[in-house]
Amino acid sequence: MHGSEIAWLRDPLDALLLQVQGSGRLVFNDVRGRPQALVRVAFAAHNDQPYKSVGRWLVEHGEVIGAVNNFRFNESPIDVL
Repeated sequence: MHGSEIAWLRDPLDALLLQVQGSGRLVFNDVRGRPQALVRVAFAAHNDQPYKSVGRWLVEHGEVIGAVNNFRFNESPIDVL
């Protein structure tokens, strides 16, 4: 897919969330950093990659240590910890 880029993101977490969700909104700024356009992007196909849980990857790579439970909808992990 090299050469088909439409945007670059400064924050790797933003890129991850956009990839996992498959859709999102991008704000394109002018050279002074002022917002110029809001564009909705979506991916409606398959990338032929196997699913890998982000949470499991974080645990396996030592980014999350200790007991990890599934969080209920709208429950803040900060409040739980």
